[in-house]
Amino acid sequence: MSNKFISFKVIAISIVALLLLITCIGCSGQGDGDFDSAFNHALKTSVTIDSGRLSGSGNIWKIGKKTITVITASHVIDDKEDITVYFWNGDHASAQVFTNNTEKDYCLLTVKVDDTKKIDIEELKPGKNLPESGENIFMVIPDYNTASAGLVASPETFSEDFNQDVIYCYLDVNEGMSGGGLFDYKGRYLGLLLGGSDEGEGVFLNTDKIE
Repeated sequence: MSNKFISFKVIAISIVALLLLITCIGCSGQGDGDFDSAFNHALKTSVTIDSGRLSGSGNIWKIGKKTITVITASHVIDDKEDITVYFWNGDHASAQVFTNNTEKDYCLLTVKVDDTKKIDIEELKPGKNLPESGENIFMVIPDYNTASAGLVASPETFSEDFNQDVIYCYLDVNEGMSGGGLFDYKGRYLGLLLGGSDEGEGVFLNTDKIE
């Protein structure tokens, strides 16, 4: 893969997101699952994150009795003392860094359950296997409650830009989506957006690399 992929922390990519209000893509019968159900689940896991001068996306990794754990990209966190998580249901709360893996570029945040209502939010269902080449995938765009859809180009390829194996996909992404999740049409979480190019491509950290 050429060195054309860039982290959204370094430079804003001027891509217009592919906003799809899909009315008839119920892919049952095609082996991909039900897009509407997958999207509704993915939406309820999705969050927007503000930290210092930066903003990005993320997802609810786990809902516990005392805390909610959120996953995003490490490069989204600009100020560890100033992190706000906005849930799709309108709730928002301050968050603290729990794990910050700058080498792999992922970060786990925690939010106290008392600070949010936990109404109509869901935790991720991580996929157990890599996706297949040509498989339909999508990302949620939290600010618009819609999706950017595309295809898997390569389920595992080495990226010199990120110095690790990544999932390489054809789909439109923009700066505010960095740290957001990649989903298949069964609603399974496949990976985390690390960066993209100005040619409608995105690269993702496989969930197997998240510890």
